[in-house]
Amino acid sequence: NLYGNQVEILGPCRIVYQPDNPLDCGARLWIETFSDIHFIGGCGSF
Repeated sequence: NLYGNQVEILGPCRIVYQPDNPLDCGARLWIETFSDIHFIGGCGSF
């Protein structure tokens, strides 16, 4: 998992909100992208 205080998405992205159909982890809102991302002020590993 990756954690950060901010993230910069270096290209197009889509914000998805599905309050009636959450992901298995419970998320109801998430960001989808194929673009590179830059985590700022965080830690973690791939």
